[in-house]
Order: sequence, then C-alpha cells, then structure tokens
Amino acid sequence: MVKKKKIIKKKKENLKETSSKKDNLENKPSSDQKLEKGKEKDIKVTHTKVAENKSCKDKKSCVFSKKKDLITILILVILIIVIVLISVFTPANNDTNPPVDTNVPVDANLDTNTTIPTITQEEFQVKSLELQLKILREVKEKQTAFLETKYTELDLDAEQMDQCLLENDYADPDMNVLASDIIMKIQTDSFLATNLGVSGTPGIYVNGYFINGAQDYNFVSEKIEFALADPVIDWNYENKSYKSDIDSEPTLTILYNDRHQITKDNTTELIEFMKSSEQLTPEIKEFFNKLFSETEVVYLSYEDPFARDLIEAVGLTVIPGFYLDGNIEGLDIMTDENLSYFFTNLFVETSTNGYVLSPSVVSDLISAANITTLNQLLNYDIMVDELDYVMGDPEAKVNIYVFTDYDCPYCTKFEQETQSLVIENYVDANKANLVIKDFVVHEMSALFPAIFSRCAEKQGKYLETHELLFSLREQLGQKAMVDPVMEKYNDEIEELNKLYQQLLGQGQAQ
Repeated sequence: MVKKKKIIKKKKENLKETSSKKDNLENKPSSDQKLEKGKEKDIKVTHTKVAENKSCKDKKSCVFSKKKDLITILILVILIIVIVLISVFTPANNDTNPPVDTNVPVDANLDTNTTIPTITQEEFQVKSLELQLKILREVKEKQTAFLETKYTELDLDAEQMDQCLLENDYADPDMNVLASDIIMKIQTDSFLATNLGVSGTPGIYVNGYFINGAQDYNFVSEKIEFALADPVIDWNYENKSYKSDIDSEPTLTILYNDRHQITKDNTTELIEFMKSSEQLTPEIKEFFNKLFSETEVVYLSYEDPFARDLIEAVGLTVIPGFYLDGNIEGLDIMTDENLSYFFTNLFVETSTNGYVLSPSVVSDLISAANITTLNQLLNYDIMVDELDYVMGDPEAKVNIYVFTDYDCPYCTKFEQETQSLVIENYVDANKANLVIKDFVVHEMSALFPAIFSRCAEKQGKYLETHELLFSLREQLGQKAMVDPVMEKYNDEIEELNKLYQQLLGQGQAQ
C-alpha cells in the first residue's frame, strides 16, 4: 500500500546513462562543488559524453535543434525568461548581459563605415522575451489540450485542475511567482539538486548514497541494503571540541565508510587513482604521492567517536574526507613552489588548526575515476521538505530521493524498470520511503508536466499521474510539442540572430 506524506580523459565506456543539463560535462564540478580557481589548467580534461539521444544530443540543442547557428541567441532568450519568471532552472548560467546606457554620445571620429546597430540591447532583450513568451505559451497550450483528455482516465476534477494550472501559469508575464506554490516547490527542489551536485537526471539518493543515472534494480537494492545496515547518526555540526596539535607529526586522516567491502575497496581505488592515474598531470600525481609519503596515513571509520568529533568540527558533510594536520611546514608540499601551489588550491584551512582536501576536489576525482559507490552524504536530512510527497512510511529508516524530469528518457527507464520494483519490495514493505523531486532539465517540454502532476497531487492522484506522464513522454516531449512550434517561428528567430550578431560586433553583447 502506498501512502502519502511526506572530473582527465574520456570516462569508461560503461558510464551509466543520464540526461544532463549539459550532456558534455565540463572540466568543473557542479555549483557547490566547483574547483578552486586556477586548478583546472593543471588537470587533463576532456569532455565526457553522458547521454546519447538523437532528439536530445545536448541540452540546449534539444530546444533549438532546428537552428544550430541560433543556439547562442536562444540561450539568451531562455535565460531571460527563466530569470524573469521563475529564476530556477539555469542557476549556474546567469550570463545575461547588463542593461546598456543608450544615452552615451556617439564618438565624432567614428568610422563612417561602422555598422550602427538598428536596435539597442534593451530593445533586443524585449523582443527576445516576447518571442520566448509566444513559444512558451504555444507549447503549454498544446500540452494542456493533450492532457485535458486524460482528466477522466485519472479521475481528476476538471475545474480544480484548470484553476490550479491557471495559478501556476509560468507563461503569463504578470504571474506572481511567489504566490505560485507549485512553481516555488519546483524551484526549491531544483536548487537543492544543483547544490548537492546533481548534474543530470535521474539522480537518486538512498540516505546518503548517491546513485547517478538509470542504474538497474540490483544496483539500487544493494545501496538500500547498505542503508538498512548503517547506523543512524545524529550529526551535531555545532560541536567544535576537536582541535589539532600543530606540533605533532604530520598526519593525513582518511575518514571513510569501512562497514561495506565495496566502500573500503573503492576508497583504496580512489587513492591509487590519485597517485598513479594517467588521467592526471604528472604535477598533480607528484603532489598526491608526496602527500601520502610524507605523512602518517591513518584510516578512520566515520562511525568512530574520534572521527565524529573531527567531522563535526571541520563541518565535513561528505565522505570520504582527507584531513591533514600536525607540523606540516617542512613538508615538500609546503616548501616546493610548484607543489605548494597545489596545496593552496586543493586544501582548505579549517578552524581546527588543520586542513581538509576540498570536498569538491574529492567529488571531482571520484567522478574521474568512475567510482559509483563512494560519495556519501552524511547530513542527508537536508533533503527533507514538509511539502514533499512521501510514498511509504515517513518514519522508515531508509529515505530514497529521486530527482527526475518528465522528458528524460533515462528517467523513464528508471521509473518503469527500477523504481516500480523498489516500491514493491521496500516501500510497500515499510523498509523505505520514496520521495520524487522535480529537477526540470528540459525546461521547454518538462515544466508543464511537472506542474500538472503537482496539481493532480492536490486531488490525491499524484502517483498515477506521475506514472502516466512518463508513459506519455514521447507525445508530450521535445519532438512532439516543442520542435513544431520552434519551426513555426524560424523567420523571427533568424531576425533576432542577425540583430544579436550586430550587437555582438559592437561590443554590446557577450
């Protein structure tokens, strides 16, 4: 019974499928896991293709696949509308241009052959916004008309649904976003996903164990069993009792999960990767080899009371963690100019008289090594939201969070092949609960279905609506709903692109 409540060469060929906001991962981690400035140039990075899909080769060409040379202009358009209306779906790409003072006098010595833009940047932004609104409205109208035919099948009250959809009409420029409970909830969950470093969908957390992509049931079940066996620790990050002795021998403490053989083996694999992988530059490898050879290396289970005090004092929320303390001033990593550069950029000084290898760096290394069962979030309760729709026992020991998108083919695969079995074997058995959070990657095609599902939730019809929407993905998605509308406005898009190139040539656009 389901209840409601609450980082570097190409990765291995067997990388699991995800649908990503950028199908080619760049040489930086996600928002809260960004590498320190200057580090990236010393690391070999090649783009890694994550998702192959003809209709969605990359995120933005999903939206503008008909006009590849118009991608730049329409990226700007999307950013404008998103910032103006919901400020949610591209938080890491705030590259809209600042307003231009149109009252600056023209230089009298201006070359008469110079082309004067026929439009100011502000006027261009207005035209872009108007076009984007037209496209959004038409896509939304097509999706609305299609889904209205499903009211009876879902046993939904048409009047209530129409009113809820009207209150959350993101294509209305006069809509009060703050008063839109559903859009605000989608915004909150999307920000959470970004801050957690979820770069594509589906992204799944089983308590703190992160699962990237549409993994099969056996893989997910293993992580659920891990979570069932793990202790529940109430972390107190106000505890600052631990202090390092700066006069002691230099020590590198590795804080990790030693409860499961795979997490122990993966920790060893990560360290070997840091010291010897051909995916890293010789300089980086030299630094890590010096780090491990010049210090006393101590492995410590995160469950150990000493480790808990250290984790809480440092504020470490993800393991494995690498903590360096003691008298390190004479180490080569501090005295050698080249090595000390890496120390400065990879380690963060803490209030405990020690240094921690930046969690973003650790995450980047884990990603580069393609280790799928290592990154573990300790304070996973930050994902709890009283507005969540919770399937199963809210008090169950295991909490499963699924960040999903209704036009993501791999989300569909996960939902139909894995999630249903998880519900049957764990949620219905009260061993775990499951929460679905909207992380809208395909904004043009997946936002309305997300809103539709949440309106249905208000009538107690969320799960069946959620399942139906995934079964209708091809009818509701990019190819069926967005591409025909984009084709209709090709001439206007071409005009905007020409205007944008004029602005770009005059330095008024970036």
